[in-house]
Amino acid sequence: MAKKVLLNEQEATLRRFLLDVCNYIGTLDGNSRPHLRITGGWVRDKLLETASNDIDIGIDSMTGREFGKLMKQYLEMPETKIKHPQSAFTKLAIIEANPEKSKHLETTTTKILGFDIDLVNLRKETYSEDSRNPQMEFGSPAEDALRRDFTVNALFYNLDESEIEDFTGQGIEDMKLRKIKTPLRPYQTFKDDPLRVLRAIRFASRLGWSIDEDAEQAMSDSDIGDALTTKISRERVGIELTKMLKDPRPYQALGFIDRLDLYHIVFTMFNNDFTQAANTKHWKKSYGQLRAIVNAATGDPAQHLIERAPEASKNLMNIRSILLSDSTHAPDDVYHAWLLCAFVPWARVSPAVPQKQKGKTPPRPAALVARDGLKADNNTIKLVDNAIRDLNEIIQIKDAANVARPSITSPVEPRHKSPTRSEQGMAIRRWGPYWRSSVMFALLTQVAENSKDILHEDSKQFEAIIKDILVHHIKPLFFKARTPLLTPAARQAISPLPGPHGPSDFDATNKPWKFHSPHVVTIFRWVISQLDVPLVEVHWPLIIPPLLAIIDDVSITYKIKGCSLLLLFLNVCPANLLERTGLGEIFHATLVPYLLYLPSLTPEEESIPVLDATYTALIALIKVRYGTSDTESPRTRALDVIFRYGILKGYAHAGENVRIARLLMEKASDLVRAMGLHCVKHLKDFIPVISGILTAPFATAYPPLLEAALQTLRTILVNGWPRIAFHGGEILGGLIICWRRLEDEDKPTSELVVIQRSIEAVLRAAVQLLEGDDRTKRELYMLQAYSSRLKNLLDV
Repeated sequence: MAKKVLLNEQEATLRRFLLDVCNYIGTLDGNSRPHLRITGGWVRDKLLETASNDIDIGIDSMTGREFGKLMKQYLEMPETKIKHPQSAFTKLAIIEANPEKSKHLETTTTKILGFDIDLVNLRKETYSEDSRNPQMEFGSPAEDALRRDFTVNALFYNLDESEIEDFTGQGIEDMKLRKIKTPLRPYQTFKDDPLRVLRAIRFASRLGWSIDEDAEQAMSDSDIGDALTTKISRERVGIELTKMLKDPRPYQALGFIDRLDLYHIVFTMFNNDFTQAANTKHWKKSYGQLRAIVNAATGDPAQHLIERAPEASKNLMNIRSILLSDSTHAPDDVYHAWLLCAFVPWARVSPAVPQKQKGKTPPRPAALVARDGLKADNNTIKLVDNAIRDLNEIIQIKDAANVARPSITSPVEPRHKSPTRSEQGMAIRRWGPYWRSSVMFALLTQVAENSKDILHEDSKQFEAIIKDILVHHIKPLFFKARTPLLTPAARQAISPLPGPHGPSDFDATNKPWKFHSPHVVTIFRWVISQLDVPLVEVHWPLIIPPLLAIIDDVSITYKIKGCSLLLLFLNVCPANLLERTGLGEIFHATLVPYLLYLPSLTPEEESIPVLDATYTALIALIKVRYGTSDTESPRTRALDVIFRYGILKGYAHAGENVRIARLLMEKASDLVRAMGLHCVKHLKDFIPVISGILTAPFATAYPPLLEAALQTLRTILVNGWPRIAFHGGEILGGLIICWRRLEDEDKPTSELVVIQRSIEAVLRAAVQLLEGDDRTKRELYMLQAYSSRLKNLLDV
């Protein structure tokens, strides 16, 4: 699977320089021309349209150290100094292999055109039981991709072909689904390197994505927890936590840690002597409250609506303005607030042995966790220790000030003396320079301990903001666009009246959200991105009508936006909601017709994105509605409809369009993976399609289609292997014909060479599956006798 990306001027210059280095190395005696791929985070960030200056480059035929030395040699040539100005380069640093310091690779680091470059060979890894540092050896691009932590980090950018490569076959799709998923079995991935558990949380929270269900289950496994405790140093745990809390969504990171029962693994220390364990029972209330306070900042996507929200929301903004200063005097206030929020479960834990009354007071348990469990710096340890030290005094002063206020509901209530400004000032001086953080910690601790939050309201301020936006700003704009498929209560209508598209679709008075206030779609996206399951259960009648109106709009652009919004909604939507309201059937019936938005009725530049978005949304919808059961069920029947109506019918109608055919192959692979063994019922119709692509006379003219067809065939072999023997001849015939055409190419491109290697791998897998079929075995012997070139390839 390949995907083009647009490089900026500096990136394009870097690419040309590195290709020049490769061409130079290819001219040297004893050296073949290397092929370079940018690996990992830069590729992911490029697809997310996020700037990144850190570039890791994988080399297929030499170590980073060897490439670095030859690159230095190239830079010293006179003609190079003319072609590539030396001011753009800094000194190369060669890093030797040193297994004792967990450095198993010979690498080169340098800075070119402002990019931090790491050069290292492609590799495969083998892990031992007691270490997260693997044994490494040279590997293929596919092996290097499969060894990586997550599919979205296993994408490569091929410098020769200027294309994104997805050797796992899942990375690009998982990016569309906004999902963190492992290339291999999650349990083994996390057992090999348990630090990946924390990295999964960090990436998911930073990007605002979900984590694959199977991965979450493995992350919660006690064996993985034990491995995380024994194989990972506490310094690395502390570093990952710091990154999470400084990223844009620390609330989501703490939520993952809480929900996956990882708190006592992350926030722990060994040989402790405490009276009780940290209490996380109501911790969610604390980090939920802090999210509401932080989101009251200016610059929020819906800030102009929040300012007109209920009084509770304005109180949140007042608290933020006092305790989370945006000035340069306290730039870390928000980070400190999240850090201390993470220690709320430790707020009331005391040492078993009373602390000394004289002399220096030893650190409190929470500070010991920061010091020994996270290896935090001295400032952080002091911040945590002071917050615990001053907790009771802050709560006492706050409560005294609140009680002293006149009561509206009870005018005869006796008044209490409020702390004077002088007393408050002296207290703040005692609390030290981080008094704001200490006060925030005290407030969040009370949130976890009390039935009411710090604003003496139910813990629903954020819900009030969401409801206000939906009721007063979203609903009025979409009121006239309500579909007849829904009842006024936003459930499935039993006997809906027909409502064909007509002039009203282009009438601004009927669709003010589209013609007068298109920004409301962005606000609606923000609202959906803030939802969790409880909020969905409360507000779904306000969410469904505008969501369905956007999906059902006549504009292709809005259909695509609607599918994207539906994916966000499905991430937090309980399955039983879709079924008990009939909404699952409505979404399914609305989306399925879009599978036939094909050329020539729909222009190709519109057809490809709407088909891509529709298939992704439908597969996600089916997964939420029916789960992942492999048994014959409504889930399987729904997937069958998409395969027959979308893939087979779509290919019959527009298969001559290679870009459409490629997309259909990619989506067929996703559907086969979702169907599992039940895909076999479609093989008699679909195998001829794949064989036809492989044997087409001009198949090599568009390699991405060949690559997509091979990936789909590979997925079929994995999932439909019990019935492969019935189609063995057609499968082998298509693969061998395509392989021979590639073998006969005079000057094959590097992309065709990669495809030829892929064909060989698929052929070997198919031969292994067909070994027990006598008829196929006889045919293979005949082929070997006919062609010496096929003898090694088809060795049975």
